[in-house]
Amino acid sequence: MLLANLAQTLESQDDKSTQAHRRRLFWLCRRTPQIGFAATDNVAILKLIDAGVPKDNIVFIKTTMFVVKMILPLVVVKYTSGPKPMNVYLTATPIKLLWNISFLVFIYYTPKLITINGSVSIPIYYYVLLVFVLSIHDIIDTIMIVSLLAFFSRISDSRFGGTYMTLLNTLSNLGGAWSSPVTIGMIDILTFKQCSLDNKNKNNCSTPNLKNMCTTIGGDCVVIVNGYYVETAVCTIIGIIWFCIFRNIFKNVQTKGRSYWLVNIKRQRK
Repeated sequence: MLLANLAQTLESQDDKSTQAHRRRLFWLCRRTPQIGFAATDNVAILKLIDAGVPKDNIVFIKTTMFVVKMILPLVVVKYTSGPKPMNVYLTATPIKLLWNISFLVFIYYTPKLITINGSVSIPIYYYVLLVFVLSIHDIIDTIMIVSLLAFFSRISDSRFGGTYMTLLNTLSNLGGAWSSPVTIGMIDILTFKQCSLDNKNKNNCSTPNLKNMCTTIGGDCVVIVNGYYVETAVCTIIGIIWFCIFRNIFKNVQTKGRSYWLVNIKRQRK
């Protein structure tokens, strides 16, 4: 509610001070959108490997996707070269948030799909599904990146050449840089386990000593609540809230002329 009221207040004023605050709010927008996709972008592949999918096969599929990533910008540029390139970004955002759920369901059923009689045996149809899921994810991600770069290119101050563009990209990349370690670190915190044979003491296997105690009596640390599923749900909800709050901010700033983003240089008189 606080962010929503702040955004509404800034949109209703046009003085220079408000413009400065609005720019800061825009950079806040650019540092926080990755929260909604953090679990899928940073943890999903690790969960597939943990489920038994060979890492080499995933790397091979991801590598072949570079061909699509090289061709896709040529198609997307048709829609991002206009005066409102961020419209493409805003259209792709809810689709990618929805794809979080699709990825979650796919990972949930992965152990059942690739396990036959207690051993891992991956059928061909699973790889078809895997290629489809990864392809859609990478295509949406590439579309969002291209639209964002198109917007940065339009507002960059030409007096500073590539320096301005590099600064914009750096500020934007900070959103993904901080979300990655936080997301991976939160998985263990959100995961809850219990020893299968130690019901009296309610051993939750939260420390190495408790895990050793469980192993000593012949038990296993069984996952009761998977932190990935919890984190994906939380990130998706945050992403939806973020989209509802900042959507109008993006629509507003992309309508501003180039002069709105020029660096104000004050030259000292000799």
